[in-house]
Amino acid sequence: MELATGTDHRAVDVARRVRAAVRDALADRPTVAVAITAVG
Repeated sequence: MELATGTDHRAVDVARRVRAAVRDALADRPTVAVAITAVG
């Protein structure tokens, strides 16, 4: 998964929350990788 975040959010916190949300939403609970490609 690739995404961008604003400067008012810590990138590591956003990545962790997105990983958890995607993992929990899928029945097989896969490992999820998140790449923050932009901050701003």
